[in-house]
Amino acid sequence: SGVFEAVQIRKQGYPFRLSHRQFAYRYRCINPNHNYRASSRDDEATCREIMDVAKQNFSDVAVGKTRILYRAKEHKILKLLRNLALESIVPVCQKVIRGGVAREFSRRLK
Repeated sequence: SGVFEAVQIRKQGYPFRLSHRQFAYRYRCINPNHNYRASSRDDEATCREIMDVAKQNFSDVAVGKTRILYRAKEHKILKLLRNLALESIVPVCQKVIRGGVAREFSRRLK
C-alpha cells in the first residue's frame, strides 16, 4: 500500500517529500538570525516555524503526519534560500578550521 500512496501523492502534484526531521535539518539554516522556539525533538513544529519565519509564501506546502510535501516552485525557493545562507556560513567554518590548522602547525613547529 505504500507504493500506491506514493503514486497518489505524486498525482496530486507533490513530487518532493521529506520527513520532518530531514526537512528541519536541511532548511533550518534559511533563517540565520532566528532562534527556534520549537524543541529539537519536535521536528514538525520546527518545520512549521521554518516556513512561518521565512519571508516567502509557503502556503502551498503541505505538512503531513510524517512528511513535508511540496512542489517544484517551493523546492526552487527553498534550494535558493539554503544556498544563499550557506554562502555566508561556509566561509566562517572555513576560517575557523584554517585557524585551528595553522595553530596546530605552529604548535608542532615549536
